[in-house]
Amino acid sequence: MESHPFIACTRGQIYAVPPPKLKSPAAGVPPELKYSEFKLIRKQLNALKNKCVKQEDGNEKGKKKMSYSTFEVLSGHAWRCLAKSRDLPDDQLSTLYIAVDGRRRLIPPLPMGYFGNAVFMTATTASYRDLKSRPLTDVVAKINASLSRMDDEYLRSAVDYLELNSDVDRYEGRGSRFNSPDCGIVSWWQIPVYDTDFGWGPPAYVSGGGRQAEGKIVFLPAPEKDGSC
Repeated sequence: MESHPFIACTRGQIYAVPPPKLKSPAAGVPPELKYSEFKLIRKQLNALKNKCVKQEDGNEKGKKKMSYSTFEVLSGHAWRCLAKSRDLPDDQLSTLYIAVDGRRRLIPPLPMGYFGNAVFMTATTASYRDLKSRPLTDVVAKINASLSRMDDEYLRSAVDYLELNSDVDRYEGRGSRFNSPDCGIVSWWQIPVYDTDFGWGPPAYVSGGGRQAEGKIVFLPAPEKDGSC
């Protein structure tokens, strides 16, 4: 039987929905980009997770308590911090884009030696008012819901969407690289970058590369290999 592409009602939204527009008088002025690095030790990461646990415990009775991963909690914290650092109005919308590895989410999963691109993007949107005023656990819950829907059906639907809309150039740069209210997160946390050895020993320092973009965040493991980042 011939397989036909299908698009579920909410599928392909990352490609079909335009990013929020910047509500700022300086929207046409190229910003001065600043690059910063922050180290979070395991104790600080655990403190963020415990903060979410306490906020979940304080929710109204009858509401299902959620358990969030360290990545989800750190992503929520980073998104909130970015919103607080920007001088933008409360009604400004911000979309958080997260790169998701689809290798283990597809059914059957792709083989360990698969060398192709299996990265999908998920997106969730919130106002700056909510990012700055709502509890951390509320923001993390939105991220958790966004990642949870990235199942086999969703990913295959995204592929079908791209097959039916073959003009891939229009998907490049979903959000603006500059003067953007958005945030993009890539996690290399689980990649053993400090185990790499090309004959000179392990690297002394590893950092994110690639093109410059406002709001781009990369999570990297610490050289101590103790769960810090």
